[in-house]
Order: sequence, then C-alpha cells, then structure tokens
Amino acid sequence: LLVDTDDTVIVFETALEPRLYVNPRHVRTDLLKPTTTTSYCNYMGYATYWAAVVGDVVIEDIAWTYPDPYPETQPIATFFSFEATRADVVAELPVMPP
Repeated sequence: LLVDTDDTVIVFETALEPRLYVNPRHVRTDLLKPTTTTSYCNYMGYATYWAAVVGDVVIEDIAWTYPDPYPETQPIATFFSFEATRADVVAELPVMPP
C-alpha cells in the first residue's frame, strides 16, 4: 500500500480523466525511487517519474510529480499522482452534473 488518504487534490483537464494528486506526506516515499522518465504538459510543465520498489518487485513509472509546475498549478507542486494502469487506484471522485 503506497497511499491511503482522502486528502487529495483533483485536477480536471480537458479530454482527460480527472487525476488525483497526493501530498508526499501521505505517500510511502520510502518505497519509491526516481526514474529517468520525464514528460512535458503544456498546462503544468515538466513531470518526473517514480518507480515502486517492494522487495524484488519494481514497477517502473508508477507515479509522477511536477516539482516546479506553472503558477496556475502550484497547488500540486511535488504532489504524487499514480498511473491506474500500473497500480490499483481506488478513489471516489465527485459526480459531475450532466
């Protein structure tokens, strides 16, 4: 278990599923190590990626952070988001009105 909290920030992006971002104080960062993967988002800036290391199991690029996002997204600076295709992400998102 890497995270168990309801203290999250939800980011809504056009044409993408909502993403949850979690303050590092709620994350088992002792089980994460940085990878060499990076990406760029026009809205948030450059992301760095993290692998989960549990015993002999390594799951590459399971999470990402924006260490220095653009001013509009500063509330998620250094927060972690987890890739649902690489981890079991269970979350209750608010229902959007039709």
